[in-house]
Amino acid sequence: MGSGKMADFDYDLRQQSIDFQISLISNQSNVLIISPNHDQFTKKLKDEKCTVEIAQINTDKKIMQAFDFKNIENRKFQIILLDNTIDYVPNPVKFIKEINSFLAPGGSLICRAYNIFNAINRIRILNGDIQLINSIFKNRNMAFSSLDSILLTLSEAELSITRLLRVEKEISLTSKLDLNTFTLTEELLKIITADSESKTFYYVFAISNTPTVSLSTRKWSSSFSKYLVTAGFKKVLTDYKLSYEKHINYLKQT
Repeated sequence: MGSGKMADFDYDLRQQSIDFQISLISNQSNVLIISPNHDQFTKKLKDEKCTVEIAQINTDKKIMQAFDFKNIENRKFQIILLDNTIDYVPNPVKFIKEINSFLAPGGSLICRAYNIFNAINRIRILNGDIQLINSIFKNRNMAFSSLDSILLTLSEAELSITRLLRVEKEISLTSKLDLNTFTLTEELLKIITADSESKTFYYVFAISNTPTVSLSTRKWSSSFSKYLVTAGFKKVLTDYKLSYEKHINYLKQT
């Protein structure tokens, strides 16, 4: 795709990201936005009659992202909306623990992380080991013994984030429509569904494709999410797996 089309795609993807995050928030919710992109959410949330508070950015500290919570004090919020802030704070684990104190019982933390979780997921797909995982976090003051410990640390298990910690990554790529593509997606599916009894998280990839100008090439869009495991979500995963397999089989026949 040309740069113009890619820019359009990135813009559309961003708008979808914003709309999707807002769709997770019920009308009239009490929302704390911790993101420099708060202006992209505020009006839409107020249109949904939500009460919105914005964490102030502390510009005095020369670090990637610093927030000042003096205006928040000891208040509790039904929703904490991070957007992709977690990608830019110096220590994401410490940051998550800090902001959990603002989350009301039964509240939700909505988080979108591009860099961190995509790197972890790539390593998992490539069967990377602990040393590789730790190397990613070497300059972020983080060290973990395994992928599960990363997820558990960020979520503080089910006690800390009582409803949902959602992390998504969208990727767009253009590839020849050949067997290698299908082999890759089938391997992804195996990885996703293999840990069916996990007490931590499921990864779900949604793979879609769009024909390009060349009939032999398709644009693939991929996204993944992680959810706290619930009985209801296990059913969703099963349904997803069945529909995904049908989708892949259909594409193989076209």
